[in-house]
Amino acid sequence: MSKIDSPSKQPLREALAVAMIGRRTELGIRQDELAARAGLTRQYISMVERQERIPCLDTLLKICEGLQLNAVDFMIKFMTILDVYREIRPVRYTTPESKFLKVADQSNIKRSLRT
Repeated sequence: MSKIDSPSKQPLREALAVAMIGRRTELGIRQDELAARAGLTRQYISMVERQERIPCLDTLLKICEGLQLNAVDFMIKFMTILDVYREIRPVRYTTPESKFLKVADQSNIKRSLRT
């Protein structure tokens, strides 16, 4: 499994897909129209929305253009969805690094409860 396919990337993929589908729906356009606006293929747009691909920055900027959003507005939408995703599905601590983060999170919570 490559790093890009790791379970820790799933929230990123899902938030990106939800943001894209949501904005595309708001505009009332289909995948093929978004693809034409962005200069991409419908198949690629479909793969991103099905969470099979994560676009590089240049491609993400093309998608933003196709969605008639500047990159900042799109990232705000993306981060909002990602925050909701994390509230609904708590992080699973499976790697040594993430176990360290769990301990750090618990320490921060305990520290904030004392103050």
